Amino acid sequence: MKKLIEEEFKIPAFIDNDANVAALGEKWFGNAQGIDNFIYILLDKGVGAGIVINGEVYRGIDGIAGEFGHTSISLNGKRCECGNYGCLENFISYSAIISKTRKLIFSGRRTMLTKIVRGKLGDIKIERLIEAAEKEDELALELLGETARYLGIGVTNLVNLFNTKTIVVGGQFAQAGEVLLEGIRKIV
Repeated sequence: MKKLIEEEFKIPAFIDNDANVAALGEKWFGNAQGIDNFIYILLDKGVGAGIVINGEVYRGIDGIAGEFGHTSISLNGKRCECGNYGCLENFISYSAIISKTRKLIFSGRRTMLTKIVRGKLGDIKIERLIEAAEKEDELALELLGETARYLGIGVTNLVNLFNTKTIVVGGQFAQAGEVLLEGIRKIV
């Protein structure tokens, strides 16, 4: 793909992991401008991290450093698609949260989410969950609070490992803003 882009547009092209590219975007244009040591956490379909050390993205020996979602936070957790048990991603990824939301609704939990999606549970998305939380929906707040607690455990591990000045949180879940960040800060 890199070669095709360079040949077609006659410009140098670079291809990298989404969390690494997002970290560079934050360094060049966002919340990490002027900061040479930080971690960008991408909360989206998966959970990744772009690690910037001395102004450069750290990729590890095989180029796959930053697979934050595949760090274990529960030895008794379910098996992850990576083969590990209790991965953070199994608790807070987009699909994990949506799946848990639907299960709780099917089990009888009341929530305004059903009204927001007009009874179509297949239409529940993170944006709708955040919308419900902003309207003080108990289930939505509970789910985002739980997400913040698990993420707080993971962030605490990152802080202890890397001792960075800043951690930036981005991706779809970042739209939750203070609802999520407040819970993370409490744990950290």
